[in-house]
Parts: sequence; structure tokens; C-alpha cells
Amino acid sequence: MEKKILVIEDDSLCLQLFKSMLSSAGYLVETAENGKIGLDKVRIFKPDLIILDIKMPIMDGFTVLRNLEPDEEGDLIPVIVLTSLDQPIEEEKARILGAKDFIRKSEVHLKDIINMVKKYLK
Repeated sequence: MEKKILVIEDDSLCLQLFKSMLSSAGYLVETAENGKIGLDKVRIFKPDLIILDIKMPIMDGFTVLRNLEPDEEGDLIPVIVLTSLDQPIEEEKARILGAKDFIRKSEVHLKDIINMVKKYLK
């Protein structure tokens, strides 16, 4: 069965890039352009992993993290935070709220994202 990934990101170019890259790697990918839409899609799509931006209109990534609910087994969906924020305090806050990993957009390579996704979707 294909693993499902939800990408929540307000930059449409990033959304398309991630959808294309992750689909090519064999994942079923859904996208959301803000946190409110993302939370709605979590409930409907039931992703195995979420890639989440922090700075977004309507609802930011921190609010999404606060509002994620455990799945049927009581586990939280793994979340990889992808952001342009460059403050260690932001990373710490994301981890406290349940993020598994934190990637700065300025430091990321597409191969790194695929490797990170594979790590959490074993």
C-alpha cells in the first residue's frame, strides 16, 4: 500500500515541487496551502507523514502542531517541519509541539527530504 504524505505549505512553487518529487518516489501526495486546510485534509486524507511549513497565512504551523490528534492507534502522525525561520527557539518550539524533524529551507537538498521521509515511513 502506498504511504500517504500531506504537504502543508503556502508557497505554490514549493507545493508543486514537493508533490512532484514525492510522487516520483512512489508516495501518494496531497497538498494544502495553509494550516486550516491542512488540518481538514489530515482528517480526510489520513496521511502517514506531514511536511509542514511554519509561517503561513490563516493558520501557522505551530497551531497545526497544537491541533493534531493521535491516529486510531494513539500515535501522532510524524511531522517534518520545513521553514525559512532560522531561530533555534523556533526549532525547539516545533519539537516540543511534536515535530520529529526540522529542516531549514535555505539548507535543504531534495535528496535529504526523500531520505528523511524514508526514515519516518519505514
